[in-house]
Amino acid sequence: MGPEQQQAFDKLKTYLTKVTTLSKPLPTPTLLLYIAASPTTVSVVLAKEKEHENKMKQFPVYFVSEALSGAKHNYSELEKIAYTMLWHQES
Repeated sequence: MGPEQQQAFDKLKTYLTKVTTLSKPLPTPTLLLYIAASPTTVSVVLAKEKEHENKMKQFPVYFVSEALSGAKHNYSELEKIAYTMLWHQES
């Protein structure tokens, strides 16, 4: 590994040690819900916005993902999103 690669790797390690883990939701901020559906996976992220280092940033509160199996692979994108909302409410 050359010096440029080592420097990039060190920057990545530093960044990953500062990545926010899940945070506690507060009743006052608006919560944001992100849903992703791919051919094989569905995911949900609940996030909150707050000021951090003089900038508004989003912090994850809750994350869940499921690898689809069987007939769920045949769902349309809209059906996967609907399934994710139902599944998210049950978990």
